[in-house]
Amino acid sequence: MGEPVFAGVVSQITPSDRLVSALLELSAAHGGVRDLSPVLTELACAVTGADGAAVELVDGPDVLYIAATGLLAGTEGLQVARDGSLSGVVIATAVTQVCADTANDTRVDHAACERLGIGSMAIVPIRHENHTIAVLKLAGAEAGAVGEAHVRLAEPLVQAASARLAQAAAAETAAAQLELLNDVAAAGKDVLLAEDPAQRLVEAVSRIVRAPHVFVLMPDGPDMLRVSHAVGADLVGTQVARDETSPSGTAFVLGRPQIVADFTKSPKLSPTEVERAIAAGITDARAVAYIPLETPDGPAGVLSVVMHEPITTSNAELLGLLRLLAAEAGIAITRDDLRRRLADQARTDPLTGLANRRVWNERMDAERERVRRGDSTFAVALLDLDFFKRYNDTFGHPAGDQLLRAVSVAWASALRPTDLLARLGGEEFGVLLPDIDLRAADTIMKRLGGVVPHEQTVSIGVTLYIGDEDPDVTMQRADQALYAAKSGGRDQVVAR
Repeated sequence: MGEPVFAGVVSQITPSDRLVSALLELSAAHGGVRDLSPVLTELACAVTGADGAAVELVDGPDVLYIAATGLLAGTEGLQVARDGSLSGVVIATAVTQVCADTANDTRVDHAACERLGIGSMAIVPIRHENHTIAVLKLAGAEAGAVGEAHVRLAEPLVQAASARLAQAAAAETAAAQLELLNDVAAAGKDVLLAEDPAQRLVEAVSRIVRAPHVFVLMPDGPDMLRVSHAVGADLVGTQVARDETSPSGTAFVLGRPQIVADFTKSPKLSPTEVERAIAAGITDARAVAYIPLETPDGPAGVLSVVMHEPITTSNAELLGLLRLLAAEAGIAITRDDLRRRLADQARTDPLTGLANRRVWNERMDAERERVRRGDSTFAVALLDLDFFKRYNDTFGHPAGDQLLRAVSVAWASALRPTDLLARLGGEEFGVLLPDIDLRAADTIMKRLGGVVPHEQTVSIGVTLYIGDEDPDVTMQRADQALYAAKSGGRDQVVAR
């Protein structure tokens, strides 16, 4: 019958055919160098006809066998020194080396070759990102069994493996970048919606970039920046000059990021700043980035990020993302500050800075609730500056405003910490005094009458809250006492 038709086809398969098939198989392989190495060693033996093959991974001063087949099977896990070996020469030079006879070649480890039964070999570097990360070793049992012809077949396989490693690294980098973008986007949303945007910012940045220490510095007066929020070292309250004498001050003044490549050696940091940071526990810093919290009206503050690793071109993109996050935080912090100021304005008299009638009413309700629970009682006093209209007409309204501000400061200083001083309108003020009797309240009011500035006087009516009466009744009684003080000659206190 003769041989099957396909037998002739099989016998015609050439090394080039095997190489093409192997390259296709390598192009479909997945993973890093440890995943590709078993495939590479099997294909190297199949394509080149070598008796054995192994991949040796660079491991500090040594090489580690991570995959092996044929003559070298069973060597996985073997670790040998690079010095005094042909693999070490290839790693150092990134040039393929061939040894036709291991017994007579001074570059090889004769004892290792004899132990493994290697008579000849070739070593091909496996490169990734411009570094030799491993080598492919082809081994022959006899001298001359492995030579240049084997290298010509093996090198395309190694190049394909290197390309596959690059593709895997690129895919891994792309996935990491996508994850980073998603993290930054999510963090930006969290910061914008947070009750405390600055605190959410330092927490998010610490998590995203694995930074051990992250700080936000905010303006503190016209000349200083102060650490307001922190993750890691507790530097909250620490001040730095708001000028170009420090990286954080420079970032704020110029509105541009400032980079300290080496925290302990940078001329940008004063010895005092370094000592303060070390005292706070920042001993693991390699680099620091100072990023302004940008807003349309200029920086709202500065984000300081302390990192374990130096800042290089490979992580510069990360700084760009942090700038975006910092800008969103700047807007959120500015908005939060505006919201707080509006809330303060809704509860504060704009001229004197004292509590307004809204706060007065809230405090009255709170004190009435305390009385209802059986906790003491409280006094209410109404104060009216004498002849204030005449003062305004004589000295002008700016002087009248100045008098109102000055009397507010004087009275606030003369009251107890628990007392509430409020401006109720015009030249009329109110004082709420908790946990007090009428005699003590009268004494305190007389003290206020004695500290009115600019040789002016005040009439005061004071009364005690009684039982569970309506607050309007209490206020009416205080008003009657005030009227009695005015009609009785002014510059006096009337208690009822």
